[in-house]
Amino acid sequence: MVLFRGEHSDELHGTLSRLFGPLEEHLLPETRVAEREELVDIKYYPDNGTVYIVDGVPRGGWLSWHSDLVYTDAINRGGILRPIRLPAKGGGMTGFIDQIAAYETLPDRLKARVEGLHVVYGMHLNAAHQRFGARHDGTLDHFAPSGAKIALREWQYPRVIHPLVFRQPETGRPVLNVSPYFALGIYEMGGPGGEALLSEVCDPLLDTSLAYFHDWQADDMVLWDNWRTLHCSTGVEPDDTRVM
Repeated sequence: MVLFRGEHSDELHGTLSRLFGPLEEHLLPETRVAEREELVDIKYYPDNGTVYIVDGVPRGGWLSWHSDLVYTDAINRGGILRPIRLPAKGGGMTGFIDQIAAYETLPDRLKARVEGLHVVYGMHLNAAHQRFGARHDGTLDHFAPSGAKIALREWQYPRVIHPLVFRQPETGRPVLNVSPYFALGIYEMGGPGGEALLSEVCDPLLDTSLAYFHDWQADDMVLWDNWRTLHCSTGVEPDDTRVM
């Protein structure tokens, strides 16, 4: 990931993005910015936002660890995130985990077991339904109205599979390619055995001692390799606002 700090705009955001390759419109049209559809709004407002109860504490706009668009057949290579309105009360940090470093922590027996396997993913918005790697006791308090509209279509999106481990094209290094949020199971191993194996993989993957949590400033833009890193949002107090 790379942090850019200084004056920014929608135009600069798009120009910087294009340096790294062609842009793709987000699969969910409700998220796109009307006048610049290559951009999306990731927003939490008290009157239009999703709230989870996380370890007994209400958190607005909280997101579990994931890779963007892993529920599509072609995962986008990267993303650039910048704040439009930061929460007045703080919070709303974005966490990042390096999946190459995570692979290196696996014991050799586990590396051998996961080689050649694939993870099945589905598009679902309720993070409380996350089956693997949940590090918090999280329950859904209420959906944002905009999110509820998208959720009506969640069974209309097909399941997809991606390799559990792949080699980084530029270096050949193995990447532990698992997005705990959206993961449904291991393609080659249905049932309790596959569930136990994927849970075992997620445990070292989500070791937050390996994570970096970015505390946003108003003039930040953060670029990350979506093929290599997981990210999450720590959420905000329910009466606050955060727009990215």
